[in-house]
Amino acid sequence: MACDTEILVVGAGPTGLTIALQSRLLGAKVRIVEQRIEPRPWAPALAVQPRTLEILRGLGVADALLERSLAEVALRVHVGGWSVDGCLHDLRLPATEFPFILFAPQPEVETVLRSRLRELGVEVEWGCQLTGLLQHGDRVDCRIRGLSGTATSIVARYVAGCDGPDSLVRQLIGARFEGRHYRRAIVIGDAHPADDLESGTAHAFLRRDGIVFSFPLPSGAWRIVAPDTEA
Repeated sequence: MACDTEILVVGAGPTGLTIALQSRLLGAKVRIVEQRIEPRPWAPALAVQPRTLEILRGLGVADALLERSLAEVALRVHVGGWSVDGCLHDLRLPATEFPFILFAPQPEVETVLRSRLRELGVEVEWGCQLTGLLQHGDRVDCRIRGLSGTATSIVARYVAGCDGPDSLVRQLIGARFEGRHYRRAIVIGDAHPADDLESGTAHAFLRRDGIVFSFPLPSGAWRIVAPDTEA
């Protein structure tokens, strides 16, 4: 049975796109399937760490991400009627070109990764859901259901399961997810506050029931993170 592709990546989040890009740069034929019908409009994650930026530099996308992100963000901590200024971005780390935390919303990271993949001839196949897989020696027969409900097959030499903590790939091969849930729940949302907040500055409001964070986004909105006191 001939292979349709060498690498089939299931999931078009940052992990799946990065694996696809690494594989393509090494010369592999790659396909990416994603059950969502379009890119995620909101940002589950906001920050990119120095080591991640070093990896992205090796993939040729670090500069593009830096242009779409905030590398310098101050911090203002509010306690009652008092406030104290600090710094979030400058970690003063040695031996790295990126000694800071980059405020890059996840959609921006995914956008630059998809753009680089597009340059290399790889497009995300949206609305394609993996429904099953069966290994035959050194090949894997993957069943895919499209938007119309029609089932097709993709034969790959390798399958990369990048479809989240509830990964179907992981379930089908009997692999466990070694992570765990946070013990405390939080509420996350993006908003345009009525009160003016200093741009380029993250704010932390200390309260008796926890800390409320407000982070500036490149879009002009603010990411609000607060403890869920009713959870």
